[in-house]
Amino acid sequence: MAKRPDSKQATETLEEIESVFDRLAEWVSSNPRIVLGVLGGILGVAGIVGLGQSFSLRSEQKGSEELAAIYADYLSAMGATPGALEVEEPANREVGQRARTEYAAKLLAGADEHGGTLAAVGARIQAGVLQAESGELDAALATWREAADEAPAPSSIRSLALLRLGGGLEKSGDFPGAAAAYAQAADNPSFPARFLALASAARCWLEVGDREQAKALYLQLEATEPPAGSIPEHVKSRLEELKGEGGAS
Repeated sequence: MAKRPDSKQATETLEEIESVFDRLAEWVSSNPRIVLGVLGGILGVAGIVGLGQSFSLRSEQKGSEELAAIYADYLSAMGATPGALEVEEPANREVGQRARTEYAAKLLAGADEHGGTLAAVGARIQAGVLQAESGELDAALATWREAADEAPAPSSIRSLALLRLGGGLEKSGDFPGAAAAYAQAADNPSFPARFLALASAARCWLEVGDREQAKALYLQLEATEPPAGSIPEHVKSRLEELKGEGGAS
């Protein structure tokens, strides 16, 4: 049985992964023309991806507007300002729990209505976040899997869904599953967090004692020449220990 992620390093890395989403949302807010006029953080994430391909611009914009309105209502219910990147827990925790449950369901219903759009994928990602925050991790994992399956490949929004899925699987104690999700998230040269995703995949293999798989991924990571600061130092130092070992090359 896979061990639970109870180490300080694993916790810190999961917090770093969480911060990726905040940084991407902040990037979107600074580049509004890419977002098709979407106001919420969730649909800002959807706007990162190049639009077009098999998606209709008209249906995309309609879905974005309707799903952004749902997310704006959620922020209001939580007492947060429109476009807020961080949502504080209300003084009455029951209010927060009800809001997360209610708006996760609304986002999923909206995603079903606008299926086949990037906005729908973004809605599923955010719905999964609300489910996880409500303690419904299994439901969140299923939602993130559906988001990844629905997203075009390769695309940054698919990698984003896979990064969320990897973090959720890691929290559940499924390190091999988390490693696979992280590795898939990293398999996209245009994804801003690809270096962190690949490092996280290597770290997860270390958690279950598979040093060969961990080393192979770390050598792959080094070959991409990740920029300074793209990998947490505590993760990098742990993976550096693999380089002196025999085996994968």
